[in-house]
Amino acid sequence: MSDFSIHGLWPGNATGHTPFTCNDPSNPTTVEKVWLNDRSLKNFLGLYWPSLEVHWTDENLWKHEWDKHGYCTSEIVPDVQYFNGAITFARRLKDMLKTLEKGDMGPKNHRAYTVTGMKTFISEQVLKDKNIDVYISCDHQRATSSYVFFLKQIHFCLDKSLNTFISCPKSTATRGCGRVDDQNLIFPK
Repeated sequence: MSDFSIHGLWPGNATGHTPFTCNDPSNPTTVEKVWLNDRSLKNFLGLYWPSLEVHWTDENLWKHEWDKHGYCTSEIVPDVQYFNGAITFARRLKDMLKTLEKGDMGPKNHRAYTVTGMKTFISEQVLKDKNIDVYISCDHQRATSSYVFFLKQIHFCLDKSLNTFISCPKSTATRGCGRVDDQNLIFPK
C-alpha cells in the first residue's frame, strides 16, 4: 500500500447519518459523461479513487457511488463538481500515510493505537487543526481479539463547497470500533 484511496464522497446530516439512493430508478443518471468528457479528470479519478473490487471497474465504482450517494447532493453539488471535489480532497491528503508513519502511527510500526490517539494525530498532524474531528471505522470481522481491531477507514467531513474540512458531527455510532475512546486498533497488512 503506497497511500490511502477514496472509498466514497457521501453527504451527511448534522447527526452524521448519510442519505443514500436518492435518485429515481425510472430516470437513470448519465454521470459517465463527466469522466468521458474530461480525460484528465478520469486519470485523476483512476489514481485517487480506484476500485478495489476485482469484479468492478473504476467506472463501475464511480457510477455506483454517484447513484448511491452523489446524486443526493446534485441540487447543491452538480456531478462535475462532485467528482472534482473528490479529487481535490484526495490531493490534499495525498501523503497521509507518510505523515502517519513519520509520527510512528503507520502500518510499519506493527503496534496498536487507540482510536482516540489516531483521531488526535490525524487532526493535529494531517489536517493541522486540533479542533477538527474525524471518524475512524474498524473491521471487527478480522479482529485479533475483542481488544484489538483493524483500521478500516478514516472518514473526513467537508463543508458543502467540498473545499474546507470541518469537524464530523458528534455521533454515538462506534463504526465497528467497540469502546470508541480506548479501543485499540492496528493497520491491516
